[in-house]
Amino acid sequence: MDTKSLKEVLQRDLDQLAALRDELRVQANLAKADFADEWSQLEARWLHVKDEIKRIGEDSKLRTELEAKTRTVLDELKNSYQRIKQELKM
Repeated sequence: MDTKSLKEVLQRDLDQLAALRDELRVQANLAKADFADEWSQLEARWLHVKDEIKRIGEDSKLRTELEAKTRTVLDELKNSYQRIKQELKM
């Protein structure tokens, strides 16, 4: 293969990689924006559940009610965090 042909082949490969790189950059930026919105919502729920746990006291009726609500939110947060972790691995 002469130098000109080699250069053309390498340039073609570089152009293909550039297209893939650009596509991945767009996808990464979109994913970042998607996760940013979701993360913000999860952070608000995180702070809320931390406050709810602090409120659980000795009043058994209130404690039972708060415990059920808090457990639900904790499970939802766990599932969301695990899903995000899985999506980031892809």
